[in-house]
Amino acid sequence: MKMESGYDISSGYTASQAARLLGVGRHEVARLVRTGVLRAWKTDSGDLVVDPGSVHARRALSQFKGRPWDSQTAWAALLALGGGDASWLEYHKRRRLFLKLKEIGAEELVWLARNRMETRRYLVSPSFEDDVKEALVATGMASSFASCLGLASTAPVLDGYAVGRTPEEVERDFFLVQDASGPCTVRFAKDLPDFLAGAAEMPKPVVAADLAMSVDARERRCGLDYLEGLLHGMR
Repeated sequence: MKMESGYDISSGYTASQAARLLGVGRHEVARLVRTGVLRAWKTDSGDLVVDPGSVHARRALSQFKGRPWDSQTAWAALLALGGGDASWLEYHKRRRLFLKLKEIGAEELVWLARNRMETRRYLVSPSFEDDVKEALVATGMASSFASCLGLASTAPVLDGYAVGRTPEEVERDFFLVQDASGPCTVRFAKDLPDFLAGAAEMPKPVVAADLAMSVDARERRCGLDYLEGLLHGMR
């Protein structure tokens, strides 16, 4: 039995196997696939096959327990790492945050900051690609910083934050079709600082954090290494 990508089903996990490895239910696996956290394909018979790399990447992050930061704290952490302003955060919260940043590693940082956005993947018509690109604040592999980290894409990448737009508005305005394997990644931020609304691309620590959540092992490693260097500089 072959998957659409040409790999044998033995190269991937069933939804049940992925659920057991992640310690979640099948419904959560389906949700993670829909939001692009897990990469998956369907066999000719319609069975879901989950990419092992994406499962192990998620499992690595899931080793950290406890509550993630709220979205304001998550944005403050990433911006502060790059020397940016985080003064909108209350003093006592900012002080605790800076102390925390001195004791954690990159993987825990990515885990704690994960609630700063919701990610959706889409199919997009070629006639709307330029419009979608114009509407997004670039991040991940769509950013110029990705090439500085030694990453290169052989094809144009659409990945960015939709500022001031809901998923429904983006889908309506650009006729996007939600699809877990779609080439267009749109991130809907929670409590995004106002000054980022007019940016062409996200600050470097944000780009690195988004890369660190990638299902691609090399992208993930580059993002984590960059964040680790920033965290080391704070100690």
